[in-house]
Amino acid sequence: MNAETPSQGMTDQSDESAPSRPARGTFLDGRGPIVLILVAFLITGFAYSAVNPLHEATDELRHYRFIQHIIQRRALPVQGEAGGLDCTIQGHHPPLYYAAAAALTFWIDTGRDVCHEPPGNPFWAYRYWEVGRDNKNQYLHGLDEAFPWQGEALAAHQRGVYHGDVNTRRLHLLEDGSVRLTDMSVAALAEAVQPFMRATLQTPMPAYMAPELLRGARPSARTDLYSLAMVLYEVLTGHLPFHGNSPETIRVKQEETGVLAPSLLNPDLPPGLDDVLARALAWAASDRQPSAAALAAEVRAVRESL
Repeated sequence: MNAETPSQGMTDQSDESAPSRPARGTFLDGRGPIVLILVAFLITGFAYSAVNPLHEATDELRHYRFIQHIIQRRALPVQGEAGGLDCTIQGHHPPLYYAAAAALTFWIDTGRDVCHEPPGNPFWAYRYWEVGRDNKNQYLHGLDEAFPWQGEALAAHQRGVYHGDVNTRRLHLLEDGSVRLTDMSVAALAEAVQPFMRATLQTPMPAYMAPELLRGARPSARTDLYSLAMVLYEVLTGHLPFHGNSPETIRVKQEETGVLAPSLLNPDLPPGLDDVLARALAWAASDRQPSAAALAAEVRAVRESL
């Protein structure tokens, strides 16, 4: 027994001194599946918001009224008949959910009361839990819901989300004269995924990018506004202010040259548009209009002054 004891001790010692093998790296260090699920969730959510007409989800309008009640009446709605409202408000989520949505959209003037009911579709005949050939749109959807969003459409879509890649390839003119903006937040998703996945997503076009983006800043509503103004400039003049094949080339041109007034390229344009676009294409983000709604209001003011 004494002879076996040293043997066991040597065995234990050799096991403890043996070098451990380095752990092999796993798919994105174990976070890969979560990243993929998050990307899929965001894409699905953005697609649902853009494709589904306003308030067509069976309870969307009632949830939306809850948010508008907080904004317009500065109080949580009282549920049930004691609320004294002429409409139904639904609140299945925690109040903080609706308060957060109200904080994001309180600045938007929808011009409509809490209990506003969209015009109904006279051919609507939805049958719950049954697939049929009848018309499923409960409400009529007009040009007031088209992009650029305003009023109620803007409030319904606004979630603090930026696009990140506004350019002429993302805008589509429909037969009814409305415009649709596609590929919502593809640039934002590119930032969220791992480098090897970014090659599968289209990157923003440098000619439409705001100066701060080319200097490495993160996208925001103000950078989207700059890109939208670039689209407007190109539509009105047929030209872009800066040309180049790389972000660095565009950045240098932005720093060394200014934006030529659009009326110099298209004399038929009203002079007032020069000032509007000069602000929207300002070098400093703080000098631009605070929102797309403000930019649209200035463009309408120029049109109405003619």
